[in-house]
Amino acid sequence: MLSALSERNVVVERIVSPVQVVQIAKSYDAAVTSASPEDIVIGGDTTRVVDFVNRDPISI
Repeated sequence: MLSALSERNVVVERIVSPVQVVQIAKSYDAAVTSASPEDIVIGGDTTRVVDFVNRDPISI
């Protein structure tokens, strides 16, 4: 059931359907897009949203 991709990443197969993955990705993108500019931190390799887990709940 688990497939290791690297030392830090793991794929858990068949837990979330492909349709749900698309819905989750759209909700995540919407949450990041709606973040206040002061909550966005752009680094060399990543873009992060401060306090992301306390944002409004998403619907999937």
